[in-house]
Amino acid sequence: MNRDWLEQRCNGWIAVFAGLGIDGVPSIESLAEVAETDVRFSDPFNDIRGLEALHKLLEHTRSQVTSLQFEVQDRAWSGNTVYIKWRMTGHVRVIGEWVVDGVSEVVFSEDAKVMSHIDHWDAAAQFFGHLPLIGQLLRLLSLPARIS
Repeated sequence: MNRDWLEQRCNGWIAVFAGLGIDGVPSIESLAEVAETDVRFSDPFNDIRGLEALHKLLEHTRSQVTSLQFEVQDRAWSGNTVYIKWRMTGHVRVIGEWVVDGVSEVVFSEDAKVMSHIDHWDAAAQFFGHLPLIGQLLRLLSLPARIS
């Protein structure tokens, strides 16, 4: 597979997420241009399959996170897999300003469409830690142990 073509397809996939805060959620037909019908998307809260499920997840994200911005900081390739280092920022009603730093592992098919997208980020620190009661509990649990 041509690396330039694969990189172009990767840019199309990144545009899906970068455009959420600007253009909104792409149609299922637009998603089908860059992802396989049975695409897998996984993050700390979800593990879904299929374009319809992905579309619903993107709509949910867009409705829950305002002022959404997605910035790619770096990429690394290994065969048909790209690792994308990113930062997502926005405002969530329950926690206020939200910043998530993560890495996505994106696997492309022979047709240069996304087969799998797995997000790796720390939900305990970057989400739950901001919730009023749960955040306090997590901070207590993460205090360094005292050695007597």
